[in-house]
Amino acid sequence: MVTKQSSFKNAFLHVWFILLVVALSLISNRSEARNFYFSASQGDDSRTTAQAQDSATPWKTITKLNSFFSGLLPGDSVLFKKGDEFSGTIIPSRSGISANPIVISSYGSGSKPVITGFQTVSGWTSEGGGIYSKAVTAQSTPNMVTVNGVNTAKGRWPNASATNGGYLNIDSHVGNNTLTASELNSLTVNWTGAEV
Repeated sequence: MVTKQSSFKNAFLHVWFILLVVALSLISNRSEARNFYFSASQGDDSRTTAQAQDSATPWKTITKLNSFFSGLLPGDSVLFKKGDEFSGTIIPSRSGISANPIVISSYGSGSKPVITGFQTVSGWTSEGGGIYSKAVTAQSTPNMVTVNGVNTAKGRWPNASATNGGYLNIDSHVGNNTLTASELNSLTVNWTGAEV
């Protein structure tokens, strides 16, 4: 014969057991958090997800991180190698939860890793006379340029007549594309489409 009291006790134990299983499941999920390693100097984006969880076989680029970001789980960590510099912008496509955030940090020793939007431009075309140019696409239009680490105007013309070098100054402009500069000879250089 089953009493109401023993039925209630069995139901209570059943609910308690389910809550215990759920709690243990949440704790075990935290222990399964993964580390993903990135190294600009030693990485390779063709490595597998399992390989990228070993600091000896990291991925290389932020582009790879962005393509994988949606695969990160709460509690996972993205670790950039100290002393390395990474070009690009991290675009998070998901987040963790308050108890288990997705962590972005570093590993190794040395100076903190650098994440920069700057990219080194290569493939310059010699225009002659020590002048070089580089056409950029709409997708890579620069917002800022540095020369030897110094912020520099995007469009400049060397001043060959100056004793210590330097660049010519623009006297005036209309909009972004109509320039006036007394030193710029439009007979020797076609300035059509030049941008200030």
